[in-house]
Amino acid sequence: MIYIMNKEIIVRTQKELNKIKPDFKGTIYIEGGTYSDPLELKIAFEYAKVIVRGDVWVRLRESSHAELWGSSHAELWESSHAELRESSHAELWGSSHAVLRESSHAELWESSHAELRESS
Repeated sequence: MIYIMNKEIIVRTQKELNKIKPDFKGTIYIEGGTYSDPLELKIAFEYAKVIVRGDVWVRLRESSHAELWGSSHAELWESSHAELRESSHAELWGSSHAVLRESSHAELWESSHAELRESS
């Protein structure tokens, strides 16, 4: 199945993220969240691509999925999944999963797992 994604949303606050409907079709760029107040993604968007970029912090919960770019950081919980690129970093908990590319790195806890590619 092929989906044409021509809409883009840039999110910088939890309130903005919470307003996005689960059936959104397009690309969601998360550019907000700090170490002490990360944005929390709880939705597994079926038709959207979620990209975390910049020096931001996010927490992925339930079965959510995102790509991390640049120096972004994420905590993955439950059965969440992430693809890390560039110098991004993730902490994986529960049964979460990550694919690491380039110089990204991750800390794995409990039954989480990661696939290492390139120089990760």
